[in-house]
Amino acid sequence: MPRTRILPSLMAGFALAGALCAAAHAQEREGVAPDKAAMYRHLKAARAIAGADLYAHYVHRCIMDQTYRRTISRGLQGHNALPATRVFDELYFVGENAVSAWLLDTGDGYILFDAMYAPQDMEKIVEPGMRSLGLDPARIRYLVITHAHGDHFGGARYLKEHYGTRIMASAADWDDMADQAAHPRPGMPPEWAKLVPERDMTIADGQGFALGKMKLTFYLTPGHTPGTVSTVFTVHDRGIAHQVGFFGGLGTPDTAQGKQAIIASLEKFKPVVRARKLDVLIANHPTQDQSIPKLAELGLRQTGDPNPYVIGGDRYLRYLSLQQECTKFAAAQQGQSVR
Repeated sequence: MPRTRILPSLMAGFALAGALCAAAHAQEREGVAPDKAAMYRHLKAARAIAGADLYAHYVHRCIMDQTYRRTISRGLQGHNALPATRVFDELYFVGENAVSAWLLDTGDGYILFDAMYAPQDMEKIVEPGMRSLGLDPARIRYLVITHAHGDHFGGARYLKEHYGTRIMASAADWDDMADQAAHPRPGMPPEWAKLVPERDMTIADGQGFALGKMKLTFYLTPGHTPGTVSTVFTVHDRGIAHQVGFFGGLGTPDTAQGKQAIIASLEKFKPVVRARKLDVLIANHPTQDQSIPKLAELGLRQTGDPNPYVIGGDRYLRYLSLQQECTKFAAAQQGQSVR
């Protein structure tokens, strides 16, 4: 075997062994008995699914987000500016490094997906980003809260008060947010409980929603939160139609029940990918759709270059399977049993 092929293989083997050892030792220090055989099996399966084109996603979800969630992974998601960018003809990135916000131009006002951490994020990130692209924040007609965590609903009240924006979330997540307001969650920033918006519009599983020229379909994909919302809609890239699949919450839940739920939701979404011919992946954290390099590539894109967010249906399906295997790896790491 040529040396150029041996070296990457050795490096991958060392990385796999190191990840397993670090994960196992971390769990043993916490008094949890990891299932090392299952960890190895699921990590190997995830690595095989990832191949070269999804390798960055494998590193993030299987390694960083599990073994190094409170150290390296947290550092990678610091609050740092990213450029507001027109990603498709109708779709704009207006978030930052820690958390994404996506703006959809319907021709009859905007739909914003997620409101970040706090009202200040609307004033200092979303609004200036929109204005830099010639977009008027007063035309944000709807806010879709993808899931009931404060880094996604923090600016909701601001939008309601300033622009009369209608706020949409699933019934389960409206209940979860109300519970957070009444009983602030241990380990969560205490200010989040004070930023919970008043209940407004409720999203149902399979619901269609139309505004202007855009037609959206919502799917409930619980696991990350009880009522995580995923969305499918059509965009255009220089006039060519593409189908977006926005999975609303991919972070690994702590409990075995939560992990089982997100594994099931990822499986539920696969027929949607096939039936709707989804070929565009976006997410609500830049680490989950690799927005940092993709936005940089778009900033230098020339005629004839592909749009980096267009990944194709097969790759999208592999991405979902990769998320499942990494969730199973996390369960084995924590001594939990999932299917």
